Amino acid sequence: MTELLLVADDSEDLRRIFQAALANAGYAVVTARNGAEALRLARETLPSLVLLDLAMPVVDGIGVIEELKRSERTASIPIVAVTGYDVVTEELRKLGFLGVLRKPVSPRFLVEAVERARAAAASGNGWIELRARAPGGAIARVRPLDARAWDRIRERLARMLGKAKN
Repeated sequence: MTELLLVADDSEDLRRIFQAALANAGYAVVTARNGAEALRLARETLPSLVLLDLAMPVVDGIGVIEELKRSERTASIPIVAVTGYDVVTEELRKLGFLGVLRKPVSPRFLVEAVERARAAAASGNGWIELRARAPGGAIARVRPLDARAWDRIRERLARMLGKAKN
């Protein structure tokens, strides 16, 4: 049986590139253009892996992972954050992400990253850093995460951690 992946990103171009590269590698792929679609598709299809953009309309990636991790049915789906922002990986790990894939991503590296993420999920390894390297070995530059986004991540972490203590 072909493994089903969910790609959630508000960029139509990126969704098409990811879908084509992953389909070429033998995966079945469903795509979502916003967080609400990602939640619906994840619940309906139970993909073996989700590639989730953090900055999406309707419901952002943080909101999506919070909802999916709350439900017994979807809590075990491995989710990789996909972002062009410079994020603190420890905060993403606390939210339940398996790893972070930093944009820009070549189709070849995308397939490699998905394979590594699937292997890590299968082995129970808790976190993987998926960072593409630009030609010449330099790590691709990423945009800094704006203060408002950090505030939202910290607020949600505080709520999660507060609930865990109770």
